[in-house]
Amino acid sequence: MKTNQPIGIFDSGVGGLSVLNELIKKFPNEHYIYYGDTLRLPYGEKSQNEIVYYTTCILNKFKQIKVKAVFVACNTSSALAVEKVKDKYDFPVFGVINPAAKYVSQLNCNKIGVIATSATAKSGVYSDLIKRYSKNKQVFEIGCPGLVEIVENNLVEQTETSAILKKFLKPLFENNVEKIILGCTHYPFLSSAFKKILKDENIFINPAQYQVIEAGEILSINKENFNLKIDFYVSSNPEKFEQIGQNLCNHCKNVQLADFIAISDSLKIPAENKA
Repeated sequence: MKTNQPIGIFDSGVGGLSVLNELIKKFPNEHYIYYGDTLRLPYGEKSQNEIVYYTTCILNKFKQIKVKAVFVACNTSSALAVEKVKDKYDFPVFGVINPAAKYVSQLNCNKIGVIATSATAKSGVYSDLIKRYSKNKQVFEIGCPGLVEIVENNLVEQTETSAILKKFLKPLFENNVEKIILGCTHYPFLSSAFKKILKDENIFINPAQYQVIEAGEILSINKENFNLKIDFYVSSNPEKFEQIGQNLCNHCKNVQLADFIAISDSLKIPAENKA
């Protein structure tokens, strides 16, 4: 693996820009290739078989591009697919969930809340991992359908958004949680809405920060005098992605249309097992 090879990042949409922002802070001399699968957004309402299929296709494309690593900037893909597919590749595949679970397990607090997509919350992955590292902690996971679309459609400042957030956060505060994991990479971009309804923003944990810190321990960093380069690709509506993305990441520009997921007879989404 050469240090000057690019780093792949993918999400269903603009949420992964929260991971890209953390990567740029820590590793500013890299070439990043960002893929947003906007054609199939949101991932959080898809089946596990669909998510495994999409993730595999995207990783296969990154393999063709010869990346040195891939950051799965999507909690749903990290929850449902990463462990199933990561060992098939000759580059590291960094999920976003496990590093945050490790971090939270070490905190001096017993009640942890998680807000996430429906698929991530239903999987129970945060609860399982946190209790693996610290079995006495209580974890409350809440599925929050619709929050991804709020970010994707630039509706964060709408009055209705605060009411929706209050509804999702209410059961967590009724259980007296001490920390809340933002279990979807879109959710850090709701910070201005959170400020309107919470006194203490420090209650939130952004898993992207810990994903990048942990990856830095094994990632081959480009030590050459290389200027930051980022290529953006999305599977639909690049103009909308760029318009929304520029408010979330200063480097979001020149977004190109490309579908990394090649639907073909040779690689199909397996049918769901109803047994």
